[in-house]
Amino acid sequence: MTKYWGCQDCEYEYEGKKIYEESDNKQSKLTPGFVYVMSHPLMSPWIKIGHTRNPDRRLSTYNTGCPKREYKLEGYEYFEDRKEVENNIHSRLDDEGIQRKNEWFNCSSEYVLNILGETDHD
Repeated sequence: MTKYWGCQDCEYEYEGKKIYEESDNKQSKLTPGFVYVMSHPLMSPWIKIGHTRNPDRRLSTYNTGCPKREYKLEGYEYFEDRKEVENNIHSRLDDEGIQRKNEWFNCSSEYVLNILGETDHD
């Protein structure tokens, strides 16, 4: 799993690139960040594929509504355009006929993490 480092200025550094923590809402124009794969044992074998600027905060947001805190980050990768990569992954899985409910897909996290690992990060 790819990691990043926090600092007091709400700024993260990933492989020498600064990533400023900003809103992850749909209106955000900031594209650098992470595409992640998340799971929950009650939803298995379904996984969520999403994008964020802060994977740990995103996981925490999901677990806020889960009394047992069972959501798990299976992995994530940094991309210069996280939104485009997420859309491309969703489209690829759709083209492959993988069952989908919004951002949740009925496939293994390993499969998607392999796709992310093969994807151009620039």
